[in-house]
Amino acid sequence: MENSDNANGTPKGPLSRTWPQIFKKRRRVSPSRDVPEQIQNAGVPPPLKLPIPKPGRPSISVASDSASTSTGSTQADLLASKSNYEWIAEGRHAEMGLHFSTAMATGVMMRRATHRAAEQARRDRMKSAMVDLAEFLLDGEVTFGSGTSCFVVSRGDEPGEDGEPKKGRNINKARIMEMALEKLRALEKENEILTERLKDCQCSMDTTQ
Repeated sequence: MENSDNANGTPKGPLSRTWPQIFKKRRRVSPSRDVPEQIQNAGVPPPLKLPIPKPGRPSISVASDSASTSTGSTQADLLASKSNYEWIAEGRHAEMGLHFSTAMATGVMMRRATHRAAEQARRDRMKSAMVDLAEFLLDGEVTFGSGTSCFVVSRGDEPGEDGEPKKGRNINKARIMEMALEKLRALEKENEILTERLKDCQCSMDTTQ
């Protein structure tokens, strides 16, 4: 019986407990598996660590970018504050990066001078008309100043003692326009009354005939 067990390769007794451990098939391990990953990656350089700027210490590039941005925004604000026409008229268009030919700049200057002369003529005409209107309404000598009021001296006022100038009064230009409107309305009513009286006279003349 023992011979049959030995023939089968399965011993019995105390040796049977250690038999599987002795004749256990050893796993064949390749050398690449036993080598750690750190040894395999020994030839690969470590990743570069980029410095992170701290909030309190900005880098030079950030400062230069902010400076250029502020300069560009300042120039843009100056350029938007006036029109190209005004920059050319002042002769500062080259500073703002506006490039125009000399002929165009000369034409702008000529148009500006023409516009200024026309505007001055319009103002003088309005001032003259306002003086005539004030003299007609107030029956006096009117002198306009640079402000919104005028100085009126009535023609009927006598000069003061010791050759003092006549006393006058200041009247606002807006008040002169209101007085002119009141005068026109009064004249319109007077015209209506006179028209009615004229019709009545014509009717009475027809009846008498």
